[in-house]
Amino acid sequence: MAEESNPSREIDVHSADAASPDAAISKPIARPNKSEFDAKIVALNDEVQDFNERLSEVDAKIAEAKSSGGDQSEELREARTTMKSLRERKDTIMRDRAEIAALQKSAKASLDSKITAGRSLRAELKYTSPDEIDKRIAELEMRQSTTSMSLKEEKVLLKEIDQLKQSKKLVTHLAANNDSISSERKNSQTISEQLTSKNAELDVLKKKIEEQKEILETLNEANSERRAVLPALFKDKDALRKDKQAKVDAIKSLRADFRSDVFNALAHLGAHQREVRRVRNEARKAEDEARRAELEKRRKEAEAEELKRVPFEEEMELCSYLANYLEITYCKDVQNPKSEADKPTAAGEFEGLVLSGKNAAKGHEEDYLSLNKATGKKKGRGKKKGGLKVHEKILLVPETIEIFALLGLEPPSTVSGVVDAVKRLTEKKLWFSELERGAMPSIRDKQKVQEAKQQHGKRDRDDKDVVPAMHATPQAKLKGTGFNAADLASAEDAFPSLPGLPARLSASGAAQMWEIRRILGRKFGL
Repeated sequence: MAEESNPSREIDVHSADAASPDAAISKPIARPNKSEFDAKIVALNDEVQDFNERLSEVDAKIAEAKSSGGDQSEELREARTTMKSLRERKDTIMRDRAEIAALQKSAKASLDSKITAGRSLRAELKYTSPDEIDKRIAELEMRQSTTSMSLKEEKVLLKEIDQLKQSKKLVTHLAANNDSISSERKNSQTISEQLTSKNAELDVLKKKIEEQKEILETLNEANSERRAVLPALFKDKDALRKDKQAKVDAIKSLRADFRSDVFNALAHLGAHQREVRRVRNEARKAEDEARRAELEKRRKEAEAEELKRVPFEEEMELCSYLANYLEITYCKDVQNPKSEADKPTAAGEFEGLVLSGKNAAKGHEEDYLSLNKATGKKKGRGKKKGGLKVHEKILLVPETIEIFALLGLEPPSTVSGVVDAVKRLTEKKLWFSELERGAMPSIRDKQKVQEAKQQHGKRDRDDKDVVPAMHATPQAKLKGTGFNAADLASAEDAFPSLPGLPARLSASGAAQMWEIRRILGRKFGL
């Protein structure tokens, strides 16, 4: 049976749920013990097998009692066969005699009807022979022709002649009926003779049957002594069959009870599991509600913190950075166009250090990685160094130009336009400081939108069956790795190539400058 496939498994789901919210739920009904059930079934099957062996012994004794007697049994069998054939012959004769008797009865009925019809015809006719009728007609015709008579008498005479002519047909009919009666009588006589023969044959057969019956009775009396034990054997056999059937019924009842217990246990298990799932789902829903409440609380706190922040802080820091950069890099030469050799070196990270080596005597100071000259320094002899000319064109790095574009300003193209650019940056900073929150998308707002898109794309990639990360190339790994804007907390350490950057940017402002992260990250491969 399908329910008996696992003999020792107990239905218990509490081993792993002892500390779960459903620990207080009552345990389900334990599954019936399969080992005990199998032991009972084996014991009953052994008893049934014992009854089968005892029944086999009784059957052997019955067969032995029936087969004992040897030649006497053979003689009895032959006598019974003879008696059977005699009885079959008797039955055949009886059927034939019945058919003959029915035929005799039918012939007698036909003969009686014809005799009755002949008698009625004879009563209607004066003459029973055609010759007599012809003779009488001739006499009447002669009388008509030779004797004078009245018209009335003549009519009577003619009527009689017509009646005689009509009676000739009835006489012919009567003659045929008489012939048929004679034939029927002969046939009835033949049938009577056949019936007499069958009766005589039946009498002889009855005598033979009586004689054979006496022989059978003699043989049966001799055989009854041998078969005297058969009734007791049959009685024992019936008792054994009854006891065996009781054991078989007990096995069926035991199996039905076990199956019912298993089904009940499984039903209780299903109800218990549904209750456990319900309790767990309720606990999970409560946890989800608490988690959502906590997330909502954090979101509100973050919104409150966001409201405390200065709006457009990143844009104002970019304006300050660009203005500071332009003033330090270009405004000195515009305000005091003297040779750089006569100017004091700007204080900074390398303050107090002097050059050594073959270039130590040249005494020039260059901004680190600054691109304030069109083509850089060319090799030559006898060329004097001097400051920047007012109308000399300046070249800005693409990152600086992109920052100007981000702020909606035009970068200066010549040294003379630096002062106006610084002024516009100052005004832009003031404009950002007076701008209301939400009037336009800020860098921080754009960063949030970008991060949301990246998180959504990451979830979509995680849901798909993609190639494992171990097979990805280093370039692909680097491509998927973004620049961490939080590392810009110390901007002068991260980007030493940008002179004029403020000594410290606020950590929150630097973390939100996603545009600077993109621009500078692309520049330096971070």
